Amino acid sequence: MSDGEKCTECGQSHWSIKKGLCRDCDEIRKERIYAANKAKTHELSKFIPYHNECDYIVDVELKRLKYQFEQYSEDYGGFEYNPDFQRGYVWSQEQKIGYMESFVSNILSPQQRTITLNCPDFTRINKAKDSDLNGFVIVDGLQRTSAINDFIDAKFKIFGKYGFEDLENSKFSLSRKAVKVQVFSWQYRREILEYYLMFNAGGTVHSEQELKRVRGLLNECK
Repeated sequence: MSDGEKCTECGQSHWSIKKGLCRDCDEIRKERIYAANKAKTHELSKFIPYHNECDYIVDVELKRLKYQFEQYSEDYGGFEYNPDFQRGYVWSQEQKIGYMESFVSNILSPQQRTITLNCPDFTRINKAKDSDLNGFVIVDGLQRTSAINDFIDAKFKIFGKYGFEDLENSKFSLSRKAVKVQVFSWQYRREILEYYLMFNAGGTVHSEQELKRVRGLLNECK
């Protein structure tokens, strides 16, 4: 009668052999791989910052965007549209018109229809005792938010003559159009600045002078 196969690791005979290993040796192998991966991640983390996915994402209709942000302000102790690391309201009227014309023409990418916010206690988690953040802040999407709100407030027209109401009851209506609002719950200002620098240095047009200014703000947090 056979005593089973021999484990290539411990040399003992077992009836249950998987990929040349007995059950015990296979578990040890998995633990070694896990420990090695964990050690590698720890070492890489010394040089590579990593941000988790956002804590919450929701579609907000354009005509409700201002109201939604007002609700966030009321419920969470403030909403800062233009924090010091932002460039300010830099889009010209022509750029705002171009953005809304692209929205109506349905040619914006998902990123161009996304607004990124942060609120340290939005998910009702226990806010860090040493957190230096309060309320909501726009991390990315200030220019898009400004263009949307100005168009809905009838501060400009698109395609030469059309306002928000002029598009109603047509396939070009913006009444049911929405932006994605993603909310992070970073606890510290430095986390926001790190994200902002990496995001805007990776393709979005920001001058080196603008990025240098934000790096200076980040250094003040360390």
